Amino acid sequence: MKKFFFLIILISFSSCSALKTASISDNSVENKINLYIKKFAPAAVKNMRFYRIPASITLAQGVLESGYGEGTLAKKANNHFGIKCHKGWARGLKAAGYATDPKYAEKLISLIERFNLTRFDE
Repeated sequence: MKKFFFLIILISFSSCSALKTASISDNSVENKINLYIKKFAPAAVKNMRFYRIPASITLAQGVLESGYGEGTLAKKANNHFGIKCHKGWARGLKAAGYATDPKYAEKLISLIERFNLTRFDE
């Protein structure tokens, strides 16, 4: 009988630590970026239809500029871009002097490819 209770207690503690591990991984940067994309994709698609700026570039730029919605400007002022905009768009932003980071276009392109953001451009 003691072995049975010990086994139940052991399983309970194992389950609790498994739940804790799962919640920690849910807070990963990858997951936070996916949640950001899920939340803002509809608005990016709507704006793409009106302004003709690809949703993928809007989402990638929002992820990069706002720290996937976790930055101070995004949280306090709902400003996800600090103001700024497929590949040609990203390089165009850089050429227009929008970003001081020499790798800005590559970072946007990397996010677009990594999270398959072009799926929102159709």
